[in-house]
Amino acid sequence: MALKSSKNNKSCGYDGTCIHYEHMKKGESVLIDCLKLLFRKMCEFGYCSINMKRGIISTLFMGGNQDKRNPNSYRAISLCSTVLKVYEKIILQKIHELDKIKFHGLQGGFQKNLNCISTAFMAR
Repeated sequence: MALKSSKNNKSCGYDGTCIHYEHMKKGESVLIDCLKLLFRKMCEFGYCSINMKRGIISTLFMGGNQDKRNPNSYRAISLCSTVLKVYEKIILQKIHELDKIKFHGLQGGFQKNLNCISTAFMAR
């Protein structure tokens, strides 16, 4: 499900493999067992390769009537490993399936209508 819901025509990050979502979708019948094993081992050992965590930060001009000389006319995007993003989607789905998990009031991640900004305000 996590792989099928991933959007095509997206750039992949620099994880040493340059695997796009389309690659994983086309090869799903062959890759699915390998990905399951990889993800299971990542959970078991609590380890993720440094290369999977690497990302490429690129700045994009916002367009319109923005002044190209103004740094605020650009936004940064991060290109991350597509394999890691699929893994993160699966973990997030599992967390949402477990209704018994009670998060601390200052924990903003993985909860609807909360984010790091609201958590930072509560902490202050």
